Amino acid sequence: MKEQAEITRFLTDERFQYGQLTVKEKLIQLKEKGSIDEEQFDKIQDEDILLKVKYTTYKKCVKQIIIALGLTLIGFILINGSPLGSLFIIIGFILAISSFFGITSNRLTKIQKVYLKN
Repeated sequence: MKEQAEITRFLTDERFQYGQLTVKEKLIQLKEKGSIDEEQFDKIQDEDILLKVKYTTYKKCVKQIIIALGLTLIGFILINGSPLGSLFIIIGFILAISSFFGITSNRLTKIQKVYLKN
């Protein structure tokens, strides 16, 4: 009964209270004992992989929005003297909009970020 409660804890968001390495070691121990089946083990591993992808995408979008703001600023500076300024503004706005939606859809909680770093 205790092992089943432990498995359930790892299948929910409660596993974010522990470090990622701790969870991985505990899952391997449970798998070796035969307490957890292959499907549950794979599900947790897949969720962790998707969480890593989500975090890297979030960081990438933050960098892109900074670049977009820079392009837009350069475009506004160059708008009077060059037609290239309009191009910078348009590219900056498109990049900023797509990055904004990337940031909002890939946002992680603080607990999840700590989980990934440990």
